[in-house]
Amino acid sequence: MRISKEPAVRREELMDVAERLFKEKGVDATSVNDIVKNTGVAKGTFYWYFTSKEALLDALAERECLQFVNSIQPIVTNNELNALDKLRLILEAHGAIGPDRDAIVAYMHQAENTLAHQKRLLEEIRLLTPIIGPIIEQGVRENLFRTNHPHAVAEFMLLSLSFQLNPSTVRVDLDQQLERLHGLQDIIERALGAETDSLSFLKALVATEEN
Repeated sequence: MRISKEPAVRREELMDVAERLFKEKGVDATSVNDIVKNTGVAKGTFYWYFTSKEALLDALAERECLQFVNSIQPIVTNNELNALDKLRLILEAHGAIGPDRDAIVAYMHQAENTLAHQKRLLEEIRLLTPIIGPIIEQGVRENLFRTNHPHAVAEFMLLSLSFQLNPSTVRVDLDQQLERLHGLQDIIERALGAETDSLSFLKALVATEEN
């Protein structure tokens, strides 16, 4: 007998089961039938919440972005951290999202799924820009940055780093990637009006993303 659940609860359950199966079997090897069988619901229930497996992947990407935003709130609200420390810790936390996402990340990085990956990145940038912007404003007050356009610089920084660290768009070896990132670091520092090498922690992001 199927148990009736609140729509929000059932939707989250479908996403939880799908995410577990994606990690165990891979995204391509997991079908909608697998998801509904392991959830214990009818196939029609799945399509009530998601128009397709791809739509479910979009929902998982959005949920992951929201979870990340919630996880960095202690950094954002920590009054003992200056703006540079906050940027460093947030970017390090982003790089540490981790191995349990390998199946979904690998799926997103396939050439045929570029659009889905771009949608995920844009969602991430949409959610993070209103967070990074005020941190840059804080840096201006602390005389660490000198810019009249903190939110525009925040969006530029996030877009640039997302592109640079995206293996589906930047197909170069580690040395080339480090060289490009060093150049991007210089550009972002100039956009922020920051001291030279104040964003040197960006170089660590390449090693993190490679792992």
